[in-house]
Amino acid sequence: VEFTGETDPEPWYRTLDTVVLTSISEAQPLALLEAMAHGLPVVATAVGGCPELVRGAGLLTAPRDPQATARALLALGDPELRRRLGAAGRERALALHAPARLLAAYRELYERAA
Repeated sequence: VEFTGETDPEPWYRTLDTVVLTSISEAQPLALLEAMAHGLPVVATAVGGCPELVRGAGLLTAPRDPQATARALLALGDPELRRRLGAAGRERALALHAPARLLAAYRELYERAA
């Protein structure tokens, strides 16, 4: 474990094999979205917005179940599964959260509100 303090996460993603988020409460976790955009497979607890974000592009576990998290991590020992989930996550993140798509959605929302 390395405590870096405030840092740019971009170079760190290139050093990771997977990203694991074992929250007991989440809205939409930016860390998972960033990891998926970098093509990393993710393991997350099925809380808040995690299931919707990860859907088909990562592994979900029950909150407060470290054994399930361990099993998910062991499953990612399969290189083909890691590759498939990483590619699906990247595709999903770019399709649903691309800046142009988000800006268009906000513009539409503001135009309807006005």
